Amino acid sequence: MSNSEGFEKLKSIGAQKIHEKTHIAKYHVQSLLHNNFDEMTKIQFLGFVSILEREYGVHLDDLRERGLEHFMSRRTPQEENKVFLEPKKTTSNARLYIVLLIVLFALGMIYNLSETTKETTADIATHGNDTIKIVQEEILKIPLDTNISENIQSEEVLKTKQEPQPTLSLKIIPNAKLWLGYIDLATHKKSQITTAETIELDPTKEWLLSLGHGDISVDVHGTVQKYNSANNIRFLYREGTLQEISFKEFKELNKGAVW
Repeated sequence: MSNSEGFEKLKSIGAQKIHEKTHIAKYHVQSLLHNNFDEMTKIQFLGFVSILEREYGVHLDDLRERGLEHFMSRRTPQEENKVFLEPKKTTSNARLYIVLLIVLFALGMIYNLSETTKETTADIATHGNDTIKIVQEEILKIPLDTNISENIQSEEVLKTKQEPQPTLSLKIIPNAKLWLGYIDLATHKKSQITTAETIELDPTKEWLLSLGHGDISVDVHGTVQKYNSANNIRFLYREGTLQEISFKEFKELNKGAVW
């Protein structure tokens, strides 16, 4: 099976089924099927491609090449020279050591006081309380270790970046005045519009589309596909993927109705 045939096979399977079989996040699968590599790292991309090739027995050299070209163009000179990762800062134990030293010093003072003087028990207790007060004051003077809060904040930022939110979009951009009929597949509610302006549909839903002509551009999640036809054209938008369908397929999905 050629590279292009393998990629088309994955598109026909759809993002949802691929996600269920491979456990790759659905929005990553959608991004791969639309050649949108902005929401993943190079390592993630190569791993996803390898999984898809193994699970479906296809060759995706063309997809791999497109992705690598994207990541090469995105790299900066700083990234080229950054070979080693910055070592993680370790939390200093200086605060703990200082506290222990002060406590030991205070205990020693109390012991020496009781051994070398003839003061009463009340006097010793008074000196002991004064020493404890000094210890408390010294502890409060010690600055908190800022590395702890910095590490916590860094971990929170990493958690946020690990699950980036994909940018979804579905736009019909007519080159001439266009009649568009669109059907929500979840409810089969029908709507229509005639306009020469860009039409935006909810990309999280599934749509059945019928267009009066095919002189249009379609923007799906940032990837633009151009069409040039004077005839009616029909699409199925399902699982984040747009697919051109025949009149027969349209009728079957529309419960036998032509519109």
